[in-house]
Amino acid sequence: MPRRVLLVEDDVDARDALALLLSSQGYELETAGDGDAAISKAAAFCPDVLICDWLLPGMHDGVAVARIIQGGSGVPVIFLTAHSVPELRSRTKHLRVHAYLPKPIDVGRLRSALASLT
Repeated sequence: MPRRVLLVEDDVDARDALALLLSSQGYELETAGDGDAAISKAAAFCPDVLICDWLLPGMHDGVAVARIIQGGSGVPVIFLTAHSVPELRSRTKHLRVHAYLPKPIDVGRLRSALASLT
């Protein structure tokens, strides 16, 4: 089971709620509110899994963030999106995506996705 999670979510309330949930489940956690911060933190943190919102502010959306982070490690990604899952799937065929979770996040589905990464 992955222990180190990098959570990238620009919505502060959603990020805080997910961070509380993940830390209460025993995950070691780093969070970021945009793609640039995520890329920077990933280099030092070396996550086992990336949980990433698709649409992020700044220069890098979630797909670009995942591509950059996976380029160095191959870390699996769980994408979060309030938008079109089929469109996201078509943009991420070249990435190691473990799950696509629509927002609002179903906590049970997130737990299951993380548990199945053993």
